[in-house]
Amino acid sequence: MSPTSDGPFRLMTDAMPHMVWTAQANGSITYVNQKWLDYTGLSVSDSLESLAKGWASLVHPDDGPRASVLWQQALASGQAVDMECRLLGADGGYRWMLVRIVAQRNETGQISQWLGTFTDIDELKQASELLEKNLSMNRIAGRVALLGGWTIDLPQRTLTWSDENCAIHDVPPGYQPTLQEGISYFLPEHRAEVIRHVEACAEHGTAYEFILPKLTARGRKIWVRSLGEAVRGADGKVVRLQGAFQDITQQRAAQAHLRLLETAVSRLNDIVIILEADEPEAASPRLVFVNDAFERHTGYTRQELHQNGWATFQVPQAHRTSLQQIREDMKACKAVRADIAIHTRHGHELWLEMDIAPIADESGKFTHWVAVGRNITERRHQQQQILSLNSELEQRVLERTAQLAAANRELESFAYSVSHDLRSPLNTIDAFSQLLLRLDAENISDKGKHYLDRIGVSVKHMGELIEGLLTLTHLSRGQINSEVVDLTALALRIEKDCRRRDPRHKPRVHIQEGLIAQGDTRLLAAVLQNLMDNAWKFSSRHALAQIVVGSEPGSNGETVFFVNDNGAGFDMAFAGKLFGTFERLHSPGDFPGTGIGLATVKRVIERHGGRVWAQGKVGDGATFYFTVGQVTVPLAG
Repeated sequence: MSPTSDGPFRLMTDAMPHMVWTAQANGSITYVNQKWLDYTGLSVSDSLESLAKGWASLVHPDDGPRASVLWQQALASGQAVDMECRLLGADGGYRWMLVRIVAQRNETGQISQWLGTFTDIDELKQASELLEKNLSMNRIAGRVALLGGWTIDLPQRTLTWSDENCAIHDVPPGYQPTLQEGISYFLPEHRAEVIRHVEACAEHGTAYEFILPKLTARGRKIWVRSLGEAVRGADGKVVRLQGAFQDITQQRAAQAHLRLLETAVSRLNDIVIILEADEPEAASPRLVFVNDAFERHTGYTRQELHQNGWATFQVPQAHRTSLQQIREDMKACKAVRADIAIHTRHGHELWLEMDIAPIADESGKFTHWVAVGRNITERRHQQQQILSLNSELEQRVLERTAQLAAANRELESFAYSVSHDLRSPLNTIDAFSQLLLRLDAENISDKGKHYLDRIGVSVKHMGELIEGLLTLTHLSRGQINSEVVDLTALALRIEKDCRRRDPRHKPRVHIQEGLIAQGDTRLLAAVLQNLMDNAWKFSSRHALAQIVVGSEPGSNGETVFFVNDNGAGFDMAFAGKLFGTFERLHSPGDFPGTGIGLATVKRVIERHGGRVWAQGKVGDGATFYFTVGQVTVPLAG
């Protein structure tokens, strides 16, 4: 059958909505119908010429190579071709076509010609792509929202789940449970309620929505929001149920967490207020949240704060500047900490310690303010009481200081008076004892001379005690002049005096170079004088006497000075008595002394804010340590 000569064939193909063409067995195009000519805008001769050169000029460049390959394969194998491609139209645009090419065979089975059609599927293709795009977006939205669809086809009651629904229930994509199995994911105590909803929807078309817990295939407990509705056929009968499950487990947990947080914040004793950040044109920030403590402490209601904003608070005149500064800091998005007083609804003064912090969103923009106010009214009242008590205490201290100063002056005057009054009879006793011994020595027995010697020794000792007490009193009260003191130079001078005073005792003395302290030169000289005199005295009976004056670092970084000797030493069991007034660990017959020297050392070191201590062993010497700390200012006298 030749289409070019067969009138009925031409009439039939021209009437079809498809583009039709025929080709010889070798692929040469022999015929195109009117639909082809209308679409391409080509004449019959131009169409045949264009098709004879191949499809490259008419098929979209992206589809041409594949179309050419399939056509060549069909020519070689005789197999039919089914493909989609875009074909150039008379308007210069491409439209999607469904191409079908089949071979026509003669009685011997040989290919006699090819019959091809182009069917315009562009609108269907676009609709399909749009549908796929929508389905894809729905799938993405379902995954994000944890939302899955389902259908129940009636009357078979066949349940179908979407892949998102399968994911919610922890089953593989494409899983199709039975209706009974689908209901079994609900907890046993809720299944009857679910069945009632499904039955009412299937029989009466009643839509439903509920929230219930479920157990997934993995035993994971979830909360779902279930929605269902009926789909009716042309006769009005329900033919299908359709709906969705949404996993709201995280949402419910967040809501529960929020409720817990709100409950906890509401029960706080501190006032908590959340405000929106100020807009440039806003008179005051909008209130978002306020807890119960606000009403308890201020007496105002939430509604009043909502309506009036900052104007709700009656701020005393003295604190309005502070309130204005808080507002300025908030406008500059600065965190604020301030104490401010307001008046409650009942007119009472309420002191609040305010912490106001800005809250930023993910982009870094400040969106809200959180203000926490602590009621410090009682604390402020206590502070006022303390200030008042401190003022009274300072006055009392001043009065007591004046009294002590007067007492010290009287004591000093008394000490000098006693010293003078005691020295006068002592000098008289000593003078008459010496005179008696000189004028009447021949008439005095040996025992009498012994008694006179004892009187002289006691008078001398009494004089030393009086001198020591006066020295101790003077050192305890004199003004301290803080300066750099060269302890090495002082020790060298004291050593020289000791050797001149007692030339028979020749100890080996080592004085460390660079011993420097901060304090009163006169007082620290008295410390070294007493310690080195003791070392000289108590090492006097040692054949190879040795005295060391030096320093070493303390445990807390301070400098520890020391005076060491290898003399008589002492028992550490009595170390606590060393620095007491008139305390002695050796008898006067062994080593002379008044027991005031170490008490003087302790008093001076304490006035310098330092410490003094000793270590020793009987017969193996002693070491006296001292530090010089903060200088203490004496009481005015």
